[in-house]
Amino acid sequence: MVEDFSKCKLEIPIFNSIQQFQIKDSYNCDEDQNNNTSNSIQRRELRSRGSNYPIFISMPYKINNKNICHGVLKVSTIVMVHTAHKHFTRRIVLRSKMLNATYYSPESIRVVFLLGLVKSEILQKRIEAESETYGDIVQGYFLDTYRNLTNKSVMGYK
Repeated sequence: MVEDFSKCKLEIPIFNSIQQFQIKDSYNCDEDQNNNTSNSIQRRELRSRGSNYPIFISMPYKINNKNICHGVLKVSTIVMVHTAHKHFTRRIVLRSKMLNATYYSPESIRVVFLLGLVKSEILQKRIEAESETYGDIVQGYFLDTYRNLTNKSVMGYK
């Protein structure tokens, strides 16, 4: 299925000028356009409270594996991987090839895959099953879209 991205433009300020680039990846413009109304209402509410930034630090988790660091005396590094909900195979490859005990001491490094909400119940069930199997997924209560990467980062640090 080929999507038309001609209506979507990414504006990047470079040296006091704006250059426009066509978006050529799987970014879903319609999804964000549908959310613009609720997003603008949320932004107005935040501005009325004195904040210009829609960062919700007190958001709950849909999936929260509290035992990621359980049983480890000293964790030296936590690797937070921003991943998309449909990248099941990529996560499995990362776990088996790059994130195994061959390359680092499993007692000192932990890996967490960060996800947002999905609209499909089938995908959600697969994510929950993967989380139960591996125990390294954290899912927040926000849509898993490109524009919510900041929420994903804040959720990871939280």
